[in-house]
Amino acid sequence: MGWDTKKTIVSIIFISFALLYGSYLFLQETVKQVELISEKAVKQERKIRDHLFGVGGAGTDNVWVVGYRGTILHSNDRGKNWDLQSSGVDWALADTDFLNPRVGWVVGRHGTCLYTDDGGEHWQKQCTGVTKYLLGVDFVDKNEGWIVGEGGVILHTMNGGNTWEQKEKPPLSQALEDLMIEAPILNEVFFIDSRQGWIVGEAGTLLRTRNGGESWQQVEVGTTTTMFDIKFHNKIGIAVGLNGFILRSGDGGETWEKADNDFKGHIFELDFVVRGNSLYIFAVGQGTFIFSHSDGVAWDRVTRYL
Repeated sequence: MGWDTKKTIVSIIFISFALLYGSYLFLQETVKQVELISEKAVKQERKIRDHLFGVGGAGTDNVWVVGYRGTILHSNDRGKNWDLQSSGVDWALADTDFLNPRVGWVVGRHGTCLYTDDGGEHWQKQCTGVTKYLLGVDFVDKNEGWIVGEGGVILHTMNGGNTWEQKEKPPLSQALEDLMIEAPILNEVFFIDSRQGWIVGEAGTLLRTRNGGESWQQVEVGTTTTMFDIKFHNKIGIAVGLNGFILRSGDGGETWEKADNDFKGHIFELDFVVRGNSLYIFAVGQGTFIFSHSDGVAWDRVTRYL
């Protein structure tokens, strides 16, 4: 399943996930925040009931959510109140990444990359040189960043996005060759540091670089399941995808295993939340809101607001 199917499913559930960036304790405020967003949207004549695709945060208070029709929402109080920022575009935005409460990027349809250095008060367009749907963005620091998207697009910048270099298409997995997919959709990119990075995408695509993106290797994990997100916390790596698919690594990505669960809904995004000495992993998607308190080994449904 590609991005078009994903975008028809994802909706306001990402607002719940946005709250996790401040603290999972704020989940009890979810319904109230949705109402606040809708009320502000009506006043500003925007249809916030349109799908929301991506969420990113900076620090403990600031959260941004992006979605359909150029929507960018911002909260600076852990999701209690939201403001609609002007993106300057009227098409879908898919993902966002902030280095701090002022500096961040947003990517989306038509090769769009937007940049802000004032917390989203103003957004500037950056020329990526492509027209593909860009689905994932991750910056290592204020200069170096990566973008991935449809058609196997991988973009790299070393000057904060002023210019972007398109990298060679990644190697194909055996599954992609069998399916005769020459340019898989790449859904998300995540760099642990300037040298070690990961990409997930269509039909079991799991790519790894150990040399700062000079080359990418396809990691064969025995699946043709499309994956939508991947993140690491220290040595713990989690990737999520279609039909409740969860892939876990406990050794920094050297080995991977499928996490057993009975979840059927597609999982689109995840994040790690550290509270004291405890690590929580939350994931959301199609009728799915789950968490793990065992480094991703066992997962449970969120049945109440924690």
